[in-house]
Amino acid sequence: MNSKIAVLHPQARVMGWAVKMLFLISTYLQDKNSVDFYTFSFDKANCFPELNKNLNIINLNLKWFSKFFWIIKLSYSLRKYDIILVWNSPMHFVAVLAKIFNPRLKIFWYLQNIPVYYLPQNKSILVYFKRWAEKLIIGKIDKIISNSNFIKWEVLKYFKAKSDVIYPVIDTGFFLPHPTSPKIGEENFLSLFINWRLVKWKNVELAIRCFFELKDKYPNLKLYIAWDWEEKSKLQKLALNNKDIIFLWEIGQDEVKKYYQMCDISLFTSKIDSFGLTIIEAMSCEKPVVSLALGWATEIIEDWKTGFLVEDETEFIKKVDNLLQNPELRATIWQNARQFVVNNFSLKTLYSKLDKIFK
Repeated sequence: MNSKIAVLHPQARVMGWAVKMLFLISTYLQDKNSVDFYTFSFDKANCFPELNKNLNIINLNLKWFSKFFWIIKLSYSLRKYDIILVWNSPMHFVAVLAKIFNPRLKIFWYLQNIPVYYLPQNKSILVYFKRWAEKLIIGKIDKIISNSNFIKWEVLKYFKAKSDVIYPVIDTGFFLPHPTSPKIGEENFLSLFINWRLVKWKNVELAIRCFFELKDKYPNLKLYIAWDWEEKSKLQKLALNNKDIIFLWEIGQDEVKKYYQMCDISLFTSKIDSFGLTIIEAMSCEKPVVSLALGWATEIIEDWKTGFLVEDETEFIKKVDNLLQNPELRATIWQNARQFVVNNFSLKTLYSKLDKIFK
């Protein structure tokens, strides 16, 4: 295979897992292909610099009022490629326009979730137009790739289309358990860790509520919250300047790994994600994860074997409490969790899937 491939993502400014996956895919594909990565906005220093440094990233650096004209221009320039891999709206519209200029062009659309304009609360005229336009172009897309079986069924529901599943992956050779971590019972303090963009639907306030409800029972408890986003000010207010709630704004991957290795429990509080990349990062570091039992979470976590699932926020806090007072229980899933991640969510599994799709 020696194809010209264009990879399209709206923005590559922060360390979101969607961009990380596209960087990993692009890096692998460029060994045997010519790969260009297009984005409307790019922050080289802040968006996985260890991954983007070897990629040919074309930053269009567009403002909202110039996007329409650039979309037309970009679509025309993309006619020279053999394959376009797109992620997130409006990039699939761009790819389909490019196919008008080159009907032999193949389009692969990787879906991390159903576009937000399908959420029931979104009812503007523009939303209905996007839905209508999307139904028109679906038939022009050669392959839809879902990031989980949960999204696969959502694709079938909304688009009446089939899709292949490629799970997000991590470098299991990087996210390793620390060989010198304190033995059970030797820790000087107990710690909780939550790691992702601090946006509304991530429900990070549940982690803070959990901390305050358990702090009196565990005076040496600490909560570490990584990353930065629109909820920063709100979460700082909820933290009440407590010295044991530590905000780790926009730390790099080496630091993220360190906090996984150090923590006692990793928390996953989101109510809307389609996959939990931070879950498998923690599991790879042999740390127990407590997550709300959403549809996609059951694909990653087998309750009491590779992690812990709960039905509501009250049960979430109870489970964290149970784990904090039972270090032996925390240890029961360590080995199972890491082996499960190695078998299902490693770079090797990603490369095998890509070889089949981009053959």
